[in-house]
Amino acid sequence: MTKFGSSQRSRLLTAVVLPTLFYSTLAHSQTAPVKTAPATAKPVTPSAGTIRSFAGPFTGTAGTIRSFEGDVEPDAGTIRSFAGTIRSFAGTIRSFEDKVYVANGIDPLFWGSLSPSGGALSPDAGTIRSFAGQFEALAGTIRSFADAKSASSDPALYANAGQDFSALIAASKSNWGAAVEQRSGKTFEKAFVEPLLAKYGIDLASPGSLKGLNPATTELFLLDWYDNLMNYSGIDMVDHWMKAVNWSPSLTQQVLTPRPAKIGLLDFTVNGLEAGNVIEAKGVSTVDAGHGTAVASLIVGAHDNRGVMGLAPTAQVIAFNPFDSTMTAGWGDIATGLRLFADRGVSVVNMSLGVPGWTLSDGWNTVFTEDKLNKAAKEQLFVLAAGNDGVVQPGNILWSDKNPAFIVVGSVDPNGNISSFSNTPGSTCLLKDAKAICDAKSDKLMNHFMVAPGEFMLVSDGAGGVTRMSGTSFAAPLVSGTATLIADRWPWLSKRPGDIADIILNTAKDLGAPGVDAVYGHGMLDVTAALSPPSFDKLNWKVSINGTVVTYSGTKIAQAAVANRAVWEAAGAYVTVFSDTATSYRDFIIPLSSKLFGQSTGVNGEAFQSYLSSRFWAWAQGALPGKPGYVGFTESLPSVDFANSAGLQLSLSMTPRAHVAGLRPNRSMFDSAMTLGFSDGKGQLQFGSGGAASSLSQQLGFGMKSDYDVFTGGANPILGLASGKNFATLRYSVGRRLHVAAGVTSRDDRRARTGLQFANPDLDRYKSRASTVSVTYDAAKWLSASATYTLLDERDALLGMQSIDPSDLSGGSRTDAATLGIEMRPLGGLSIAASATMGRTRQSDASQQNLAVGAGGLRTSAFQVAITQAGLFSGNDSMRISLAQPMHIESGTLDFSSVSVVDRQTGELGVVTQHISMAGSQRNHIVESIYRREFMDGGIGVSMFGRARLGAGDGENREAALLIGSSVGFRF
Repeated sequence: MTKFGSSQRSRLLTAVVLPTLFYSTLAHSQTAPVKTAPATAKPVTPSAGTIRSFAGPFTGTAGTIRSFEGDVEPDAGTIRSFAGTIRSFAGTIRSFEDKVYVANGIDPLFWGSLSPSGGALSPDAGTIRSFAGQFEALAGTIRSFADAKSASSDPALYANAGQDFSALIAASKSNWGAAVEQRSGKTFEKAFVEPLLAKYGIDLASPGSLKGLNPATTELFLLDWYDNLMNYSGIDMVDHWMKAVNWSPSLTQQVLTPRPAKIGLLDFTVNGLEAGNVIEAKGVSTVDAGHGTAVASLIVGAHDNRGVMGLAPTAQVIAFNPFDSTMTAGWGDIATGLRLFADRGVSVVNMSLGVPGWTLSDGWNTVFTEDKLNKAAKEQLFVLAAGNDGVVQPGNILWSDKNPAFIVVGSVDPNGNISSFSNTPGSTCLLKDAKAICDAKSDKLMNHFMVAPGEFMLVSDGAGGVTRMSGTSFAAPLVSGTATLIADRWPWLSKRPGDIADIILNTAKDLGAPGVDAVYGHGMLDVTAALSPPSFDKLNWKVSINGTVVTYSGTKIAQAAVANRAVWEAAGAYVTVFSDTATSYRDFIIPLSSKLFGQSTGVNGEAFQSYLSSRFWAWAQGALPGKPGYVGFTESLPSVDFANSAGLQLSLSMTPRAHVAGLRPNRSMFDSAMTLGFSDGKGQLQFGSGGAASSLSQQLGFGMKSDYDVFTGGANPILGLASGKNFATLRYSVGRRLHVAAGVTSRDDRRARTGLQFANPDLDRYKSRASTVSVTYDAAKWLSASATYTLLDERDALLGMQSIDPSDLSGGSRTDAATLGIEMRPLGGLSIAASATMGRTRQSDASQQNLAVGAGGLRTSAFQVAITQAGLFSGNDSMRISLAQPMHIESGTLDFSSVSVVDRQTGELGVVTQHISMAGSQRNHIVESIYRREFMDGGIGVSMFGRARLGAGDGENREAALLIGSSVGFRF
């Protein structure tokens, strides 16, 4: 919103915190059905051609489908080169006392809410960094043994190595023994040491058992040891893939809703903690190879201060195990599982299995084209692992264009290179029939392909511990978890899997050759990008005006953001914006104030998407750089008398007109006033152009323009809002003590077209007018009192402020204000003046706008006290000190009607009315001092002045807490 005042630089009174139309607080939200129909899906017309349906049951032969497990055996050099990368986060945790500081691009908010039970970290977490240093040193000696063993058979070598292993055990027990014993109820040796040594065939009582270790198994042992110790650190474990795919648990916390999405898992039986997310499990057998549990942990691993974290920890899993005791499955069993998923309404299906030698087997086409399954699967996204043979898709396959949406996922290593074992799509095509030709017009497998980390992935072992596995099986669940987050946050997209696939594929980070290529497809999964608007420029913003939805572009949001950032931060503002998908839309609730981070809205309990804030501000500031400047203060000059033949009192006064940054310069360089005194001496008529507030108010002791400025003065700032253009006032004395006056004044300012470019050509003009009636009573020679009534009319503004959106305040506003003033002159040359103003602002016509003043209006206050002493040091000097509270909003609300999603299952839009408290939390107080002295019989005047703001203030008011200056004037 754009603000006006006699002093520009985007200064705002604490009281004048008028939001743009997407200001909000968290309290008092009401919803109403939107009068226009919600967005509907665009029809999808399939390509021409007859597709044969395959009805009837499948009779696939068992043994054709295998889990992608157990066939990845990286060599020692590969493991060692990645050892630092996969622990890149573990050794850089600096402190766990109060906050978590993590290097390598992870900020202190990485974990978000660290503990569901209260946010406290385990005391054991503080030992991570110190132990990491000890571990690296001890691991180095064990690696040296593994390297030397292959070149020597000296028995002393094994005895020394046994001592190195014992030293590792002792250091580990010293740091983690108590935590292990407390959780397991066993000794450190029984619960931790013995099982791990046995896993690798190590018996320290028999050093010869170390002969079974080679450099590769040694690295795996060291990783296993360290990872499982971290399982007792009191925090969820961080792994290398999180940074690679731009994910953090805090991101998931902001996206998940109370309505968990359903995911289908076609894999081995899930056991361990992850089994708690399984709400239904069926299948051919209950064979547990550890593979299903490992895959599930990457999707639904709990954020519970231990073990592996999954992307969607609250998702509900429907599990189907198609494998028999031979560890193989047939296409018929696959089809049975997919029918179960369709019947249960799952949104995403993870399939970390396939046919060896193929990136995508044409057997999937046979399954998907079954008539019953084909229809049900239209509302599901299928995520398939690419396979671990290290081959390029061997040929084109038949693929019906009626098949459901799918993504095939390959693996990359921790450095972002395609894994040596990962299958890739090549340039093969998905053909509609056997006669089709694979050419540039054909749909290619690479268009449905992307990659994610799949090497040395930290996963659950199903027995309360962790282990590392490699394979495309563990890249696919990262994509499935991302798809689940999207379906959870925007449930109506769960019925539009094609939209979800487009979002994930088109937000991937490009790898390999530019664009979609034959190795990496669309590139690396980027979770944050998938959960963000693809382009802030293409956002749209919906508001409701009398029940009619009006849509604006993202550029207007940027304009408002640049103009109001400081105010939004203070007021706790957020904006709901919309981004179109292929057939629907997504809403994003972006907090514009850090006060809202970690909180939820009052509508549907949706969390604010704080991860979007920094990107939003970077975009907005980049789109509209620049900032208003600052203007200081000016003082009035004395009037000049003119002789005339009618014998009337005639005088003219002129004041240099100060330019206000952000406004167009006025054609006239001066404020001017002509005064005509009646011949009987009882009355006076004054008219002119410029600052007229002091002339109309009739308040003795307050004759400066700054006294009526809404930012610096407390002597009727309501009148100051209409002071600046033409004015006229009539004064008349009724007897010796009573004086009455009435007047009118107006303001018509035009904004300079620099910095912000307004879409509405009328927005740059601020128009207002005010009428006043005042009474002054001289109770004694040394005491006068006054009362003034002011009526302020603003055309399309509220208390001097306008909105970038013309519909916000198009009805204008009216303010009634009462001002009481008093002046005492107890001693010669001394004057003590005081003024207090109370105002009430209402909407002139709220029916024309979507932002309206709430019932009861806005109530404002202002006051000022000034002490003036003439002849302080000589007969021709004077000094004034004043204290003012500029206009402050005491109470009142603004009601803003915007469009938000009111039913997150269907995506239905509705009007949400936000009642925004406008009461200022911080009062500004201005102290001002002016000293003036004249020389050469008044021909030269020298002034010095200073102004200080007391209190913190809001927004950009903090920029000028102290202002000093001087001026020299000449009379001629």
